[in-house]
Amino acid sequence: MKFIFSIMAYFPDHIGGAWMYANGLAEELVKLGHKVDVIVPRENNKLPDKSTINGVDIHRLPPPEKKTHFFAKWFHDNKQLSHFLSRELFDHDSIFINHQAYMGKGFCSWKGPRTAAVFHGPWDEEFLIAKSFDSQSPIKKLFLKGISGWMKSIERKSLLHSKTVITASEYAANKFKETNKRIQKPIVNISAGTDYERFSPSSDEKIARFKERFQIEKNTFVIGSVRRLDKRMGLDMLIDGFYIASRSINNLHLLIAGKGPQLDELKAKIDSLDLSSRITLAGFVSDEDLPTFYSSCDLTVMPSLDLEGFGLSTIESLGSGTPVLASDSGANLETVSPFDQGLIFRKGDTHELADKIIQIASGEKSLPTIEQCRQYSQNSFSWQKTAEKLINHFESKP
Repeated sequence: MKFIFSIMAYFPDHIGGAWMYANGLAEELVKLGHKVDVIVPRENNKLPDKSTINGVDIHRLPPPEKKTHFFAKWFHDNKQLSHFLSRELFDHDSIFINHQAYMGKGFCSWKGPRTAAVFHGPWDEEFLIAKSFDSQSPIKKLFLKGISGWMKSIERKSLLHSKTVITASEYAANKFKETNKRIQKPIVNISAGTDYERFSPSSDEKIARFKERFQIEKNTFVIGSVRRLDKRMGLDMLIDGFYIASRSINNLHLLIAGKGPQLDELKAKIDSLDLSSRITLAGFVSDEDLPTFYSSCDLTVMPSLDLEGFGLSTIESLGSGTPVLASDSGANLETVSPFDQGLIFRKGDTHELADKIIQIASGEKSLPTIEQCRQYSQNSFSWQKTAEKLINHFESKP
């Protein structure tokens, strides 16, 4: 089969959950003998127009001539996608999968009969949560609602153009049905996977160097979280829960990796709680260092508050041998609770989170072993299973 992917950004040019999902799926399809072309906006002129990485042909669209605002860039990127599709002689029987609503307008210019759209979650709702909609003034709310309405319409057109909707979890599938009640499409639920050769336990030497880099003392119980610094990720309540737990357990350290719009707010919270010596905002952690990040932690936390469509860092952590404590939000219930129900806490409940941390760090609750974490993750979430399920769907729908 031949596949075409359109997406806002793609690994390794950018790091991010949706982009890693597209990358993992694309590379697995190639391993299974299929052809995959990825079309993506190019952020700068340092990247080539085309490159082939692990068998995937990546086509980068020309960037705007100068830096511009979001809507102008969106219009430019989608126009470039439409032009590119009109110039390139792709087989119109190819399966065209649009991975993000952002590229939806350009995706709709594709006239081939086999189309699919990936629904990670409602674009408009994610936007409003990120902008702290409920706390805004009436005028700002009106403005934000206008933008979110535009996002909803773009996403809706992309979904209507597709013949199939792809989701990474049952939660995302149900969210699609809830937010798009009039769109009746076949839904293929295919979870993410990860590279278990790369996301595997790091050596003691690597872990020691990593902890030294962040000035973490020996015999410290390290709690990690790899998240975009965004309201819906629940990092502020993670800090509150950690603060409560740290009053009972002295040797705790919280390490948060990621970047995003909530950075200054989280810094201020850490300072106000006098936790700067016990909480580290590690910023961007390179893809190369990420497995060692997970391996250096005794526990990672997924404190999601809303719209958790899958949570790739959950299976990356488990693959690296580190257990995950997760809120009962979204797909966390699908990825963590089948493994250990005791590693689930109520979303937004800082006291329950603190209690769980205290029980685990004190040894009152035993954690799964490295081997158990890896075995569960590998058996439950693999790119091969994901790709095969996608192929089977389209083989049954000529």
